[in-house]
Amino acid sequence: MKLNYKRTLLVGLAFLSICAFWQLYDNVVPLILKNTFDIPDDIAGVIMALDNVLALFNALSKYYNNIEAVGTKRAKVCADLYNAIVDHRLTTTSKGSVANIDENGVVKFKGFLIEEVPDALFQTGEVAYVYIDGVGKAFTGINTARPIESEAFDGVALQGAGKAGEFILPDNKKAVCKVLLNSEYGLDNLTVLVDNNGLQIDGSNDEVMSLGDLHAKFTSFGYNVIELADGNDIEAVLAALKIPPMKGKPTLILCHTHKGKGVSFMEDQEGWHGKAPNEQQRAEALKELEG
Repeated sequence: MKLNYKRTLLVGLAFLSICAFWQLYDNVVPLILKNTFDIPDDIAGVIMALDNVLALFNALSKYYNNIEAVGTKRAKVCADLYNAIVDHRLTTTSKGSVANIDENGVVKFKGFLIEEVPDALFQTGEVAYVYIDGVGKAFTGINTARPIESEAFDGVALQGAGKAGEFILPDNKKAVCKVLLNSEYGLDNLTVLVDNNGLQIDGSNDEVMSLGDLHAKFTSFGYNVIELADGNDIEAVLAALKIPPMKGKPTLILCHTHKGKGVSFMEDQEGWHGKAPNEQQRAEALKELEG
């Protein structure tokens, strides 16, 4: 079988273009928000995250369409997700919009009625429950019963403890979805070390593209974050690795370090990102490191 070089090249260019577009989007758009519109890093991060909200409800809409669910779609969401929906660029007060808030404060987003509920009702890592109206069936039943004596009439009186609620038929369970953060997958046996030396290949993070508040970002992703002011202190790193994990959460050790630590002409210099020292520089570096 002969390789079609032209078609292979075109397919490769197509994938390259897609990758280049998302790299441009993720890296340039935050810079435009910051430098052109003077938007702080944390607000720019929220703006970039709004597309994740849209992607979530697009996926949910596709799921309910594929299972041919009929009825009103509802989403009970935590406060953070609710605020992200309300602040989304699609959300308006126009009745014809796919995302709107009516005069009664009811939020509708991509065909889902949105209701904010207290965070206490969610388990760790959960951010939303999504379902179709009517999937649950009401019931009332007697949980326990016992005979008791009665003087008011002849016969036996029963004292019972009743329960009422809703149950979901097995065929209807697929119409109920639970939205989780990745940390819900029981990754407390996972430890991640982040080496944050403040430099990129052509300058400092603050000059090229700020990383923002990494502690807050990783915490929002569901990590138990341990931050080390001196990530070059190996003893401190080893001590952090011995800290017992938080149940159900992965651990992230955020190490603030200095590139080229211990070598005077290399320390905090981005020029050494991918450059090897010559023999003279190597000898000088080893001399400084060995004291």
